[in-house]
Amino acid sequence: MRTKFFRKTALVIALITLIGIISTAVLFICFIKSPKFVALDFTRLNNAKSNITMLDRYGNRIDEAIYLDKYKQTDITKLHDYTLDAFVSVEDKRFYKHSGVDLRRIVAAAVNNVRTGTLKEGASTITQQLIKNTHLDNKKTFIRKLNEIVLAKQLEQRLSKDEILQIYLNTVYFGKNAYGIETASRLYFEKDAKDLTLSQSAVLAGMLKAPNNYSPLVDIHKCINRRNVVLKTMLDNGYIDAEAYQTAKDEEIVVANSGSFGIETDYVYQALQEVCKLLDLSQLQALNSKLTIYTNYDPLCQQALEYSVKSNTNSSFCAVVCNNDNCGVAAYYAKGRNATDKRQVGSTIKPFGVYAPALEEGKITLSSPVLDEKTSFAGYSPKNFGDKYVGWTNVKNSISKSLNIPAVKVLNSVGVDTASKYIGKMGVENAKKQQNLSMSLGNVNGGMDMCELAQCYLTLANYGKYQEIAFVEQIDNKFGTIYKRKQNKKEVFSEETAYLVTDALIDVSKNGTGRTLAGLDFEVAAKTGTVGDAQGNTDAIVCGYTTEQTYCIWLTNENKSNFTGGGEPVNVLNNYLQIKCKNKAPCSFEVPSKVVKIAIDKEQLSKHQREYAASSLDSEKNKQYFYYKMGTEPTEQRLDTEIDFEIEVNENNYVVINCKRDADLRYVLERNCEKQALIELSSDRYVDNIVEMGKQYSYTIHAYFGDKLIASSKTTKIVVPNSSKHKDGQTDEQSIWDRLKNLLYVD
Repeated sequence: MRTKFFRKTALVIALITLIGIISTAVLFICFIKSPKFVALDFTRLNNAKSNITMLDRYGNRIDEAIYLDKYKQTDITKLHDYTLDAFVSVEDKRFYKHSGVDLRRIVAAAVNNVRTGTLKEGASTITQQLIKNTHLDNKKTFIRKLNEIVLAKQLEQRLSKDEILQIYLNTVYFGKNAYGIETASRLYFEKDAKDLTLSQSAVLAGMLKAPNNYSPLVDIHKCINRRNVVLKTMLDNGYIDAEAYQTAKDEEIVVANSGSFGIETDYVYQALQEVCKLLDLSQLQALNSKLTIYTNYDPLCQQALEYSVKSNTNSSFCAVVCNNDNCGVAAYYAKGRNATDKRQVGSTIKPFGVYAPALEEGKITLSSPVLDEKTSFAGYSPKNFGDKYVGWTNVKNSISKSLNIPAVKVLNSVGVDTASKYIGKMGVENAKKQQNLSMSLGNVNGGMDMCELAQCYLTLANYGKYQEIAFVEQIDNKFGTIYKRKQNKKEVFSEETAYLVTDALIDVSKNGTGRTLAGLDFEVAAKTGTVGDAQGNTDAIVCGYTTEQTYCIWLTNENKSNFTGGGEPVNVLNNYLQIKCKNKAPCSFEVPSKVVKIAIDKEQLSKHQREYAASSLDSEKNKQYFYYKMGTEPTEQRLDTEIDFEIEVNENNYVVINCKRDADLRYVLERNCEKQALIELSSDRYVDNIVEMGKQYSYTIHAYFGDKLIASSKTTKIVVPNSSKHKDGQTDEQSIWDRLKNLLYVD
């Protein structure tokens, strides 16, 4: 009975297994014959030419060719064994033992993924990587993985291991638009691949995992650590001995300084990078995908930008122009090694990273007084440019003149964490890192790149609403549209706050550090920034916007020079605006309905360090106009009236008050707080005929403009003595009145 049971069970299991095998085979055959299956195509393996079409914002094909123009191939028989071993050891140590798919590695990766609860390990062989890079996308799906395995097995049947490795090394991506080991070797080390040292070979092999993270041009420390991992792997796998390992580990990584970095600075390259990110493709995959890409590229803007910067040849240079309406990149220009790096942004951070958060939080107004003087903030002692200080000033002037101390004080009042949150809302990745008060002067932990900086100014230009800038608007393939960008602006600042900052930045262009732009006949909001130290300046920047476009122009020079943000960058921007706006000037910025314009007395603001609304009596030359969010404007008025009184006692013992007064004012004398005792004279003389000699009285003087009380003296008690002359000819009444009139001011 038992034997029969086991036989029947075995038959059932065998039947189920057979059905499973047949079903899998049928499904596999159906998949291979389905349209989703990508067939092996040998033309893709070494195709260095683009098969995509890129269109400008008007639907015209962009003339710039998208080729891997510095693409070089090499024969791996000319390479050192250690160069080949470095790649095989770190990417696929059983490369010469498997037949395209490493089952042992797949099982080990699966176990590790289950153990860690992640999908970090994919177990792809070099053959599989080559297939994925040239034939497929990067999506982590079962169908894509199955397609990859099938093609890898087919490729292994058609080519030798060395042939596969050679194609792999000639097509793999090393960052900076460098495809293939020969191109990468010349780019990073200015030498042929056959001349690479063991250390340099390990550097290039280590970069494949993440070229933008482990590049020696991006982060030398990460690069060194990754190189050492590769060397240790080679040592553990028996490719090198301990002596070679230590020698290579001790070798300094010296990167080429030629500044030749392919086409990575072109508009089309940036658009291609965006496509790769959107579709999860490698560059080589995207170039072979036969896509039609609709961009925001404006050839007229690009021509104007390139013409404006062509005279600058001594620095790395990067510039971007964005359309305010859709936050699309209309023009892009960059040259030099550091053009696209994250760097410190200097005073260009002040408008969106200091003053806008403070205005939004209600900490300041544009007319708020601030004392510009040497100040230490718990050991942090910033300085103004040239170590010069202006004393009492206001927020708007601090922005216009790019004063450092007021910026630090304002950030200190609003709080670094609060300001960082606002910056983070505008797409600045490093804003989430720990910051300190030096952020007010542009020292962002981790730095910012030009596109992030442009996004922040676009937010101000769009009245406080943020959207990430984009090169690409739409992507089509042979089946139709596979991506279409959506407009999704999010509020970071209120439109009132954004306009107040804009008003201050317009003053920068007219009277401040960007006054080269003052000759333009339309409004430009701009802010300059300079980064440097005692040895010289490394960065000079200007960011700005009109009602139509936003601009960011950034010069860098590691050799330290004396250029500033208010110099060459502003000249470039001025040239661009003159060309671009020659036939049609942008309109002026619209004042939001909840913003009011108030006149402030300049002398009072300077003298008293307080915000007082100016009286209609003040002359225009003494007024300075400021914009305020409705409800934050100063309502208290103060008038320092020039009231000059003299007093005498006439022959009838009447108190006679002689007044030199403003014809627009009327003065009221109040005695002993009695309303009926108020004496109003229409002439320049006040006569109080009620006083008695030797009696004490309380006097107060009031100045009125119409029915509105403008100023009052303090109430002073005086005793009217007997009329007697002093040696100096002054009466007691005169002496007492002098004391009274000196108190004529408002607290």
